[in-house]
Amino acid sequence: MHPILFTIPVIDFPIYTFAVLTLASVMLSLQYISYESKRRGLDAENNVNFAIEVFLAGLIGTRLLFVAMNWSDMNPPGTSVFGMLFNTINLRNGGLVWYAGPIASMSYYLWRNKTYKVKSRMIADIFVVGVPLGHAVGRIGCFMVGDDFGKVWTPDSVWPEWATVTFTSPDALLPEAFKGKPLLPSQLLMSLGNWVIFGVLFAARKRLVRQAGCAASLYFILYALHRFLVEFTRGDEIRGFLYKGESFQLATSQGIALALLPVGLAAFWWFYTHPVPDEDLAPNDLQNLAALASEGPAAAAPAAQPNAPAEDASAPAKDVPAEAGGHDAPADAPPKDTPDGAGDGA
Repeated sequence: MHPILFTIPVIDFPIYTFAVLTLASVMLSLQYISYESKRRGLDAENNVNFAIEVFLAGLIGTRLLFVAMNWSDMNPPGTSVFGMLFNTINLRNGGLVWYAGPIASMSYYLWRNKTYKVKSRMIADIFVVGVPLGHAVGRIGCFMVGDDFGKVWTPDSVWPEWATVTFTSPDALLPEAFKGKPLLPSQLLMSLGNWVIFGVLFAARKRLVRQAGCAASLYFILYALHRFLVEFTRGDEIRGFLYKGESFQLATSQGIALALLPVGLAAFWWFYTHPVPDEDLAPNDLQNLAALASEGPAAAAPAAQPNAPAEDASAPAKDVPAEAGGHDAPADAPPKDTPDGAGDGA
């Protein structure tokens, strides 16, 4: 597509589209973390600094797993120790394995969260919801450079030919055998899937405040399902396989997805059944929950119409349990009019 965004004149230094979009994806995720931290009354600067550390840990993890999976291809016999080290850190020599990122990031997060004095379940939710937002943009970077490309389209494919993509740029990362041919748009499907995951998490996050940790768990559930399915469209061999037969293949990422899915489900159930107490909520959470409750169906009940029939004054008064008011009302106390909906929960 467009691997090189532009070239700096005089020094003839190329600026790669993937690098620019990767930087943009990180900034977008950090911007969301700052926004959500402020909305909940937390220290946004502290959380962003922590998130940068977590991101760098994840980046190292994604690179190390890629190198481990492709060590023999990257370092043929006779490669010096210096060459091995250079090949390990040279991102232009191969790429990253996404699944290692969340695993490395979560490990680092659990180790460092006490230093930053944050509530681990709450902050994990804030951090993780921002992950698919950045990942969606990053996958567009993969598309622009021809990385993580799809299978070659064939006439017997269920995928329509008009929805395929063709790479012709000599700078594209995919092998020559795939250039100039219609391919399944794996990168765009991965980007779209992450947009959908972010939308679900963004919509659900306010209702899962007390069930801290559920939003992070839900991400791993949704991403595992998404990644397992989208891997069937990919055509790059470098990602590795756990099983490779003639009629069925199981990629490494699909194996990780199958292992991660039950863990995510179990974590979601545990966090959902173990809500955090009020003292462990963020400063603005109770106010936000009250505002959210006021938007519910009970509070949104329509007001009485002016021409509605008046209530029969001769009708017998309904008995109201004493517990509803929190104490026993005196027997001779005059009845108090209570507007409809005043007792609805906040």
